[in-house]
Amino acid sequence: MSKATKLPDGATAHYWSGRFRVPLDTEDLWNWHCFESGALGIETLAEGSAGVEVRVFFGAEAREALQTLEAGFRSQFAQTVEELEILHPPIEDWQANWREHFRPVEVGETLTIAPPWCAGEIPPSRLGILIDPGLGFGTGTHATTVLTLRFIEQHLHSLTEPPPRMLDIGTGSGILSLAALRLGVAQAEGVELLDDAVENAKANAELNGLSGRFRVTCGGADALTQSAPLVVANMILAELRAVLADLVRLTAPGGTLICSGLLAGQLKEWQDELAGHGFHAIADAEQEGWAAVVFQKEEEG
Repeated sequence: MSKATKLPDGATAHYWSGRFRVPLDTEDLWNWHCFESGALGIETLAEGSAGVEVRVFFGAEAREALQTLEAGFRSQFAQTVEELEILHPPIEDWQANWREHFRPVEVGETLTIAPPWCAGEIPPSRLGILIDPGLGFGTGTHATTVLTLRFIEQHLHSLTEPPPRMLDIGTGSGILSLAALRLGVAQAEGVELLDDAVENAKANAELNGLSGRFRVTCGGADALTQSAPLVVANMILAELRAVLADLVRLTAPGGTLICSGLLAGQLKEWQDELAGHGFHAIADAEQEGWAAVVFQKEEEG
């Protein structure tokens, strides 16, 4: 994931980067925390008995966010992290590195996620979703995204007729909504708190020729007023809890709610919480220490 900066000819962009070391078993959680805090990208530098050394990239105006990463991680997750270095170098080589390494990724039985410059590499037998990593916020390679995409695909393939509408809470790059639209959902609506992510999602919808079927607005789940038969939310547990009332309100009776972003050890806890609101867990899966779960909401009456 990275973020492109459009520059005049000859201009040079800069960004803040920090080098950190985290325990091996918390690397995915650390990466998630960084992206949720506004990071533009993360690069793994070294791995050994002392832990994983990573470099985290932020925009030129985000020095304060970078400097509070360590304290935020300790406070929210009670995990250790060591700050090694803070830098402010040019951005060009890093962006070229991201472009070089983002290649098409096959997900599930039918989906292929690819950058625009690899559109010609998508097999005709698969449904292609183009995501511009130059604007970041989710390229489809993180375990939580992969799990969600697989469950969306499985759910839609199990139906005799795709639902007319879905809601995407915390849409990021829009990848989940775009996949659902490719799989037959008629309309998708997403909400996202970050202005840059909203613009990224709109750009990706246009890139895929789906702008007319995908609406995304800047705001939280409370901005949505109409329920839908399919709701997806890919967030960490604390954020899922913060929008719990909205998830209950927005999932139509008898509808499906797909939640991802949970740590594997949190899965049963979230299932038990949702059970108290009329949601029955019908499927779950784990990958790389992360978990996703599919719920069906009880019918009214």
